[in-house]
Amino acid sequence: MAWWQACLWGVLGAGLIEATEMWQLYRSQGHSPWLKGEKPQYRPYLIAVFLRFFMAGGLNAAYAASNQVAGPVAALTLGIAAPLIIQHITDPGSPPPPAADTGTGTGTGAESVPVPEPSSAPGEQASLQPPAPADRRRSRDGR
Repeated sequence: MAWWQACLWGVLGAGLIEATEMWQLYRSQGHSPWLKGEKPQYRPYLIAVFLRFFMAGGLNAAYAASNQVAGPVAALTLGIAAPLIIQHITDPGSPPPPAADTGTGTGTGAESVPVPEPSSAPGEQASLQPPAPADRRRSRDGR
């Protein structure tokens, strides 16, 4: 896919998110969200929409230029998630968003189990093992 095609798909994905957010704001407030009293406040909304489109198009162009976008669905999804991806890249200390529950009951499969690091020398491996139990005298029943 060409970078400019991915860019357009990304902008479409960002537009879908903007339309969804505008619809939710309109339904919750009962009027256009850019009205403050009786006076319309278009400038902040237009700046926010432009920035979202810029992030989506730019991120998709970069991914497509490095052959990381296989098709329109991937580019559309990148456009939808562009603000979250950029936020996570620029602030690596922020926690990732919660994983969606697939309903399989197995969780996300991302649970990590601590794995001990292997030592390089065989003598070190022996020192990592617990000591052998002390010789205990057997009881009368033979155990």
